[in-house]
Amino acid sequence: MKTDDIENLCIIPEDYDYAYSDNSDGIIQRSEMNETERKFISGLIRYYCPENIIELGVSYGSGTVTILNAIIDKPGANLVSIDKLDYYYKDISVPVGSAVYETFPNLEETKWRLISGRDPSIVLGDLARVFDFAVIDTSHAHPIESLNFLCLLPYLKDGAIVIIHDISLFLFCNSIDNAPNQSFAPRILASSVVGGKLTPRKKTTFYVSETEPVNNIIAVQVTSETRKYICNLFMSLLLPWEIFPYDDIKSIRSCIARHYSTKFVEQFDEAVRMNLAWVSSNKMTFSMSLYERILCELPGNTVFYGAGTNMVKIIEIFNTLNIPFEFEIWDINADKISAIKGHRICFPNNDNIVNESRTMVITLSNKGTISGIAENYRSLGWNVVNGLNQVVREMIIANCEHD
Repeated sequence: MKTDDIENLCIIPEDYDYAYSDNSDGIIQRSEMNETERKFISGLIRYYCPENIIELGVSYGSGTVTILNAIIDKPGANLVSIDKLDYYYKDISVPVGSAVYETFPNLEETKWRLISGRDPSIVLGDLARVFDFAVIDTSHAHPIESLNFLCLLPYLKDGAIVIIHDISLFLFCNSIDNAPNQSFAPRILASSVVGGKLTPRKKTTFYVSETEPVNNIIAVQVTSETRKYICNLFMSLLLPWEIFPYDDIKSIRSCIARHYSTKFVEQFDEAVRMNLAWVSSNKMTFSMSLYERILCELPGNTVFYGAGTNMVKIIEIFNTLNIPFEFEIWDINADKISAIKGHRICFPNNDNIVNESRTMVITLSNKGTISGIAENYRSLGWNVVNGLNQVVREMIIANCEHD
């Protein structure tokens, strides 16, 4: 692979040797990259001629098709694609990477490998290779893409090109109502990583207005300076997180501990503790010590009602903070869900409930179901709250009033 300085290229990537053999309107229509962005990636691959390419974030697979088109005629060039999900996030009935199977039904296994349903932190060490080209297009909620990059960097060669997509998506998300997240992750990553940087010459994304286009994609070249100043990216983890990766935080920490110094592991741990409180308390407080104290002070006879996804996250909070979870979990489907995360699920027990003052934390999502359960148990003398966040908020407020 060439190692030319990306900031002084003799070509314009989006105008260079664009290789695209698929004419499917469906794939183009589902693509979340515009033509300039697809040509930008293709041109860089055609010019640099990387052999080992990795893609984090596959979705429907339109971007994967762009990469494969650029290497399909390059002997020895191959692509590994990793996606946290097994399905296309916009349609759970569509398997992740479907566009590839539609475009290349006879693609050789040596050309493309798809790993789905697992976080990159879990699988990168098993791939037994280093990469010279990467595309990161995963969850745009901070800190996911920064964590992806930190886990990937030890497996990138100096000179490797890293594509970061949707660096301006936050402009769009902040311009519409009910946006699921602010999508700052790509911009934070692109701004924090040190290295040569290049964007398409022509701005073609109209997230602000038709007269004010912006660039939505950037290429970053990994150098020795990238590793020397990786502290910038660790520092960015102290910015408020939009989501907390409960299921993968341990594997991410393990990956970071294997490849970075104790100083950086400690910074990561600090960011985890700070943002666990921030996310779990509905962005109310950064005081981790108070948050831990509140969880430790929950009465031992507190009952959690519901054994679904929300309950799993609550257990993960306790596990992350190394606080024993020793509470009853009730669910009317206890015959089908015997345990979660090693904790037994019980049928609701109504014996003597009128005679004792207990707290019930409802972890369900259906508002109608929550209302019915809450009304029933409150009539029997229970203190009923909706979710762990409400417990935390009430105890924080009580603590402030006491102080």
